[in-house]
Amino acid sequence: MGQAELLIAGLLVAVADLSTLAHHLSVPYRIVLVVGGALLGFVPRLPEVKLDPKLVVVVRSIRG
Repeated sequence: MGQAELLIAGLLVAVADLSTLAHHLSVPYRIVLVVGGALLGFVPRLPEVKLDPKLVVVVRSIRG
């Protein structure tokens, strides 16, 4: 498994864990995800993720 796949899998696990934590704390999951994302920004040595702007537009147009 490559580095990108490992990073995506780790992020999916983190989102699932944070959603479960939000449910147990009776807090809206969006708030917990924002706080978790902010804390993730302070983790040292994480690879920088750069997205192609065209990809973001395509994903956004698919979503609605």
